[in-house]
Amino acid sequence: MRIGLFMAGCLILQAPMAGAQERDAKNLPNAGGAIDPAFVGHYYLSGVMETGSELLLRADGSFEWYISYGALDQFAQGTWRREGEEIVLVAPQPPKNRPLFAYLDTEPWPAEAAQKTGLAVRVIDPKSGGDARGVRVALRFADGAELEVVTSGDGMEPLPDIPSSALVEATLSAPYVPGQEVKVALPPVRSGVVRFSIDVDQVNAPPFERMALRIDGKSLLPVELGRGRYTR
Repeated sequence: MRIGLFMAGCLILQAPMAGAQERDAKNLPNAGGAIDPAFVGHYYLSGVMETGSELLLRADGSFEWYISYGALDQFAQGTWRREGEEIVLVAPQPPKNRPLFAYLDTEPWPAEAAQKTGLAVRVIDPKSGGDARGVRVALRFADGAELEVVTSGDGMEPLPDIPSSALVEATLSAPYVPGQEVKVALPPVRSGVVRFSIDVDQVNAPPFERMALRIDGKSLLPVELGRGRYTR
């Protein structure tokens, strides 16, 4: 199933995140309205050049959807229902009053770490425990020194040198969430793994809140696209 492969490929978090998203999809409440079992199934978009898209309508009223065109890939999940001659997809949006990044705590170096002195930064999704890679963390120390690191595959990035003064501030950003830079004041710390959280719901925010698909026989026509059709 390409939908599953797409999710695994586009996520910026490690494997635990995929399981969390599957659990969230199963726990989504039905948005109201009737679920028409005649339309349950796996659909593929045709008739739109250089665009790939799939839609999975489940019998429990949940859906998964993705579209890929050019360099842009988008994904959504939520609930679906039939309204007259349309299938309506409803994708819940993440709250907009939460910071994308936040300070969690500072932990001792893990026993298996090759380095056990100085500082490291780590960015995680608290809900799943998954690590976020590619996060830029600009650090400011009490003596005015500054340093920037980028989290790697395991979400943790050790500082190359032992700092001469305590870390007091960090500014976090990520290229996959443009325009969101978060400055975080820290309790002074000189050693250990400084952990930050990332709000994955904002990273993977769906591109729509409501999408209508017009019923045409056994096919579904995307109203917003204005062309193409989804068929099983």
